[in-house]
Amino acid sequence: MIMRTHPAPLPATEEHDSGTVMPRLRALGFRYLHVIDSVSLFAVMHLITVARFGFDWPTYPLSHYLIGFSLATVIHVVVYYFGGMYEYEQRLGSPPWLPKATLLTGIAILTSAALALVTGRYLMPRGNLLVLFFVGSVLVTFNRWFARRIRSRRFGAPRVLLVGSPDDIELARRHLGDSGSDATVAGATPTTSGLLAEVDAIDATDVLLLGSDPLEAIYPAPLDQFERRLIGVYRRVQPVDTLLGLQRSREIAGMPFVALRTHAVPLYRLRLKRLLDFVLLLVALPVIMVVVGLAALYVFVRAGRGVIYRQERVGRRGEA
Repeated sequence: MIMRTHPAPLPATEEHDSGTVMPRLRALGFRYLHVIDSVSLFAVMHLITVARFGFDWPTYPLSHYLIGFSLATVIHVVVYYFGGMYEYEQRLGSPPWLPKATLLTGIAILTSAALALVTGRYLMPRGNLLVLFFVGSVLVTFNRWFARRIRSRRFGAPRVLLVGSPDDIELARRHLGDSGSDATVAGATPTTSGLLAEVDAIDATDVLLLGSDPLEAIYPAPLDQFERRLIGVYRRVQPVDTLLGLQRSREIAGMPFVALRTHAVPLYRLRLKRLLDFVLLLVALPVIMVVVGLAALYVFVRAGRGVIYRQERVGRRGEA
């Protein structure tokens, strides 16, 4: 048995065994949090209704409420997915979940309310929406906190590999020790050469790049391999980096870092963009077809059949 201090890597799609289901689902983005959020949200919708009305629910039969709760749960999970709530959480410097969970829960509730206005059928009693906004936000945040605790208990504290000059490495060691971080320094190296072998040798879960080495040293390889194996790679923000306008940075042991990845756009945002493009195409396609048809009809009426010309190629100097 191989003991790991970090989750097993995500294998590439073409390497999946046809008989295994979970690796395929994980490669498609499935996480157990999908199931946990769905069950907990569905249950809390029942509990809110029971707390308000007891077991004698008004106006509608029980089946109406069950269908409404199911649709509301699907809406919440979809909004959470496209909002990045199911993206793999890096272990160092992760931002708090509650602000994002509150925002996305509000969007999901507004979506449910808009659906009720369009169809005239409420997915749940209107008063439940306000309670669900607060309870749901705290609930999905708790689920992620609990998942983080389970991962830490299962795989242990993060093991960090420091990459940089001796002075930078010593400074980072002091910061990690003084900040009370759970992360432990598993090793250090002065250069990015042979970084993958160094990570394998000490079984590191995260890599901190402390110097100002060019990104070409790790991009695209071995950064793509680290990303596939769920090993976090962070680059310390230098004064010159602030001139580039960093979109998102994180604080690790009192030092500013930016997480590195092979693609600037996360997978959930890419899928959201494709979905919006597809919906926009479906909406605009009838209008485009009508406009193109009218334009073609106008040209045909004004110019006749001779508007389209054909060219016959006969070769050099007219010889076929």
